[in-house]
Amino acid sequence: MPKKTTILIIVLVLFTAGLIYIAVKTEQQVPPKVPSETITEEEALNLIPTINPQTQISFSPAVLNIFENPQTSYSVDVAVNTNGQSISGIQLELSYDPEILTDFTINPAKNNLFGQNPVVLINSVDPELGRASLAIALGGITADEVSGTGNIATVTFSTNSTKKLSTQISILPKTTVRSLQSTNSLLQNATPLNIILSATPAGSGLNPTLPPTDSQLQ
Repeated sequence: MPKKTTILIIVLVLFTAGLIYIAVKTEQQVPPKVPSETITEEEALNLIPTINPQTQISFSPAVLNIFENPQTSYSVDVAVNTNGQSISGIQLELSYDPEILTDFTINPAKNNLFGQNPVVLINSVDPELGRASLAIALGGITADEVSGTGNIATVTFSTNSTKKLSTQISILPKTTVRSLQSTNSLLQNATPLNIILSATPAGSGLNPTLPPTDSQLQ
């Protein structure tokens, strides 16, 4: 075999062996660890802004005169005014005197602000404590958030005879108004329902159209 051919074969063998060695070493190398980017819970919450609350909740009517309009039962709507804000749901928490108001129920209002088929997440009444809860939201995940004025709930109740001049259905601080665009509740304020139970005594100095305050009754 010519000497040049022998040298060429040796060079090719060495070259091939070098390629094999490089390939094996490359497979054995552990790829460098790339530090993963993690965010804290606070940073995650900051991805959704906090919006200034402007939504108001009240009863319609705001004053119910049972003395002048006696019935076996009464129904009053709970109304919402979002003042331009878009909302996706409300959890309404009410408090009342169970010794005065009986057969208390709360249900989604007809012609509801959240549409014809809102989702009811909570609907409960505790007649011993005098507490009622209604959580209501949009009818589907694809539904657009709503804004404007409208009713969300209707409360129905009867009354017992009492010596008190008035009572209230209060909207508790636990009440929240939610939006997918904000991490905080959008509830600005809530107005209770004032219920007049009996005639104001003559000469008492009390406003006959509004229930007296605790200080006035002392």
